[in-house]
This record gives sequence, structure tokens and C-alpha cells, in this order.
Amino acid sequence: MARAVRTVGLQERCLRSEPLVSLAAILVDWRAAYGQQMLQKRSRTGRVFDFVKGLRFSANLIYFLRQILSRSEIQVHWGQVVADNDGLFSPECDVIIHRRGHCGCWNGGKSDQVMEFKFIRRSDVLAVISCKSFLKGIGQEHLDYYARMKPYVRRRRLWLFAECVPVGKEFKLLRDAKNAGYEKCWYLYSWDGRNSRHQQDRHLWEDFVATVERLDNRRKIGARS
Repeated sequence: MARAVRTVGLQERCLRSEPLVSLAAILVDWRAAYGQQMLQKRSRTGRVFDFVKGLRFSANLIYFLRQILSRSEIQVHWGQVVADNDGLFSPECDVIIHRRGHCGCWNGGKSDQVMEFKFIRRSDVLAVISCKSFLKGIGQEHLDYYARMKPYVRRRRLWLFAECVPVGKEFKLLRDAKNAGYEKCWYLYSWDGRNSRHQQDRHLWEDFVATVERLDNRRKIGARS
């Protein structure tokens, strides 16, 4: 018997993507402000550290995913994957989507926690997302990360999610990411630094949400079989 396909109305699509709309707007403003600072050559003016901006992006993506998966038993964290057989640790993972539970936690559970870094067993990992700020191309660092992460992620569910990509290179980057081994690649907006022009692709956001929701559907089917 064929399963019924659930349709999503326009209002629900807007509701689901609302946090990404807000996040994109905030990050665009910061990127434009930094661009203006560089044009004015205020070299002595300090700026927010890049790693902090990257952590903010990945943290907000985690919050968004937790909302999308709030009705499921799936959890989302920043951390590392632990191999089931030899206890080796993966490289740092910006976002781990996994079955409930963990084998270790640093600083989590405190009421005034500064960070929550989880250690997740490989057998519980459903997908890993590597977050990037400005993804200009798929270079050696992305190839190396894929090679190092491959033993820790089953079924090639290693994904890329960028804050932004260059205007005009969207399709090429998505294709190159796939050719490099990444199963999926998404971005919040495309960006032209010459004039601060940016463009969103909400169909891409919908694909992201649908891909994540399929993880829960597959988990449920696996549990019943």
C-alpha cells in the first residue's frame, strides 16, 4: 500500500522558514557593515572574530533544527563522533543530528552553561553538517574534511551549509560539493561584495527542511521493521 504524501501549505512553509529568514537578515547586515569598514580602510577599527561569527551561525542552525525536529526523538548538538569499535574521535562537527543520547558531555546540563559539547556514538549519528561562512569554492580543506569524516558518517550523510556563496556561482558550488562527496549542500543567501547585493533561495531552504524531516521518517520505518 502506497503511503500518503503529506502536503505542506504556504502558511506552514512560511512558519517553518521564519527563523532562517530572520537569521539571513541579521547576517546580511553584519556582512554589509564589515564590507563598508574595509572600503573605508579603517584598519585600526576592531571587528568581531571570524570564529565567533561562525559559531553564532552554526548555533542558530542548531536551534532551528531543534525546532524542526521538536516532535521527534532526534537531537541536534555541536560536538564529536566517537567510533563504536575503537573509541577514536572524529574531527569537530559543527552540527550533529543524532538519535537521543550521548556518551559524554562537556559543560552541558549546568543552568549557566557557556557551551554544550556532546560526544555522540557513530551508531547514533544520522547526519553531520559542516558550516561555512562564505563558501567561495570547494577546495582542499573541504576534501580533507570529507576524507577525515567519512569513517564516522554512514551512508554519506555529510552535508555542507554556508551562510552565503558568491552570486553567479550557486549551481557550480552545489555541484562541486556533491562531486567532492558531500551528499547535500545549502546556503542562506548569495552575496555580491561589490554592491552588497544578496539573494535568497527559499526553495533551497525547503529542500533542507524536507531532507532533515526524512531522517526522522527513515528512523521510524527502521524501528518498525
